Amino acid sequence: MSPVKSAEIVDPATLRVHLHGPSATFATLSLVQIAILPKHVWENVPEKAGVKTPMEWDAPGKGGMIGSGPFKFVGFQKDVDCYVQANRQHWTGGPKIDGIHYIQASGIEQLVGGMEAGNIHIVGDGLTLPDGKRLAQRDDIELLTTNSGTVVSFWLDTAKPPFTDKVFRQAMYHATPKKKIIEVALGGAGRPARRSPIPPVFDTWIPKDLPDDEYDLAKARKILADAGYTWSEGKLVMK
Repeated sequence: MSPVKSAEIVDPATLRVHLHGPSATFATLSLVQIAILPKHVWENVPEKAGVKTPMEWDAPGKGGMIGSGPFKFVGFQKDVDCYVQANRQHWTGGPKIDGIHYIQASGIEQLVGGMEAGNIHIVGDGLTLPDGKRLAQRDDIELLTTNSGTVVSFWLDTAKPPFTDKVFRQAMYHATPKKKIIEVALGGAGRPARRSPIPPVFDTWIPKDLPDDEYDLAKARKILADAGYTWSEGKLVMK
């Protein structure tokens, strides 16, 4: 909410929000985090409901969950199932299906087995690409893939030698087989990020002159040699 300065009702269908200044994250973060709540219920929380914060309000004890979405909450079993039914009073008339069971799978084996047995109809994530391709060999299962903004990364402890040496870190960057790691660890589901913290899918935000993979053992070895590192019986020796 920090970008928001104030808000005003323009007409019954328009709300104008004033910001403290330009904000690139207002639409993508602030608006997403602001939920529309029914005033006739929430104006009594927390003061008139006898609780200190809305999070302490016992919604089930006050008549159940409050919402305005296309589904109605039915029940929840921890680590088992979350069940929602279609809300036919929704302004859209509700979804085309009667309800959804969100199955809490304990592992990939349960997801794969559930899809094969027909007990699970959709898996949003959690499967590896090889698992998805194997399931898609069945006539009744379709695999859909899309690029995402997820970054899988690992970090070095730059407070400990030899990672305290910037030159060593640069050499390690060139000596890391990024494409091979993606093939082995992610089943090929990804591509090496360019030298930027921005996910490759947002390529319009990444300067075009930034290098891409740069896996080059000869370059890594030259960087180390120029910095005073040597080799003895095939092992790297600190400078």
